[in-house]
Amino acid sequence: MDIKKYNSIDLCKFIMAFGVIAIHTHPLENCTSDVANNLLDSVVAMAVPFFFLSTGFLLAQKLQYPFYNDGNAKIIIKYIRRMLKLYLIWEIVYFPWAAIHFHSLNMTLTESVLDYLQGIIFVGELYNSWHLWYLLSTIYALLFFLFEIKRKRSDLAIIIIGCVFLLVSVGITYLVGYYEGEVPEILEIVKVVVANTIRSGRIFLGFFYIPVGMVLAKKDMNLRVSWLMLIAGFAANYLITDVSLSTFVTAISAIGLFGVIRSIQFADLKIFPFVRKMSTITYFIHMYVWSVYYILVYRGKKVWYGQLYSYIHCMCFDIGRILIVEG
Repeated sequence: MDIKKYNSIDLCKFIMAFGVIAIHTHPLENCTSDVANNLLDSVVAMAVPFFFLSTGFLLAQKLQYPFYNDGNAKIIIKYIRRMLKLYLIWEIVYFPWAAIHFHSLNMTLTESVLDYLQGIIFVGELYNSWHLWYLLSTIYALLFFLFEIKRKRSDLAIIIIGCVFLLVSVGITYLVGYYEGEVPEILEIVKVVVANTIRSGRIFLGFFYIPVGMVLAKKDMNLRVSWLMLIAGFAANYLITDVSLSTFVTAISAIGLFGVIRSIQFADLKIFPFVRKMSTITYFIHMYVWSVYYILVYRGKKVWYGQLYSYIHCMCFDIGRILIVEG
């Protein structure tokens, strides 16, 4: 099967990788400009959703349509195994930071093991490996998608179920992280279960975005609609302060952004395989770069320009590393 290259998506993934860095390093943490902070937050909020959409979209390029056709399951299973291998490797790479964190909290060996298992099985993150939840969510989302196509679910049915997961994700996150009032006993039980498993509803976000990305690979999206979704969602996200509502409008702006980026065609230049590798490596190593920098140089300075400088340093280190490797 001939697979079309989408160089514009690769370029946007590279840009969004630095959006993920911004999420974790807070370059404008003490900047007093609300405009600057809101603009940055509205942009970087689309980073991980864009990665999810890209994952579903690019995987679907390899699949026959409709998705429940024979042969697709093997391709999806192969991809899940690849993602699982990648996830476990990077969790091992980041394990030293988790071990240091456990030690700093004076946790017993049993407590550390249980917390570690909870982190890698249910949450997708440990100390300083916060970005790896995207991989675990992708794995679970693809298992969900595989289950649904084996039952010969239609695209619309899968998207509707994905929307339900999005609602569940927002509801759980709000319940355990933001709601401070009294709740019925059943919800108290839910809070206890969540606290000892997934910790928030974030892990379910991939159940929505990845199927949407896969369907977009087989369906045309009107460019005007894409622009409208991007502008309206971005503007709403800039104005909204409610976290739950922000999640929904981010979905609108991210899908709109993806539709716009997908429509852009770049010539097949040699730079794009390089950009593709950079986006991947930058995404995975940035927390190591940030952590080492913080320990050796940053050391708790709380001025926003110091944060911004360290963010730029992190970017330059990643780019330099790739240039050396490629050279």
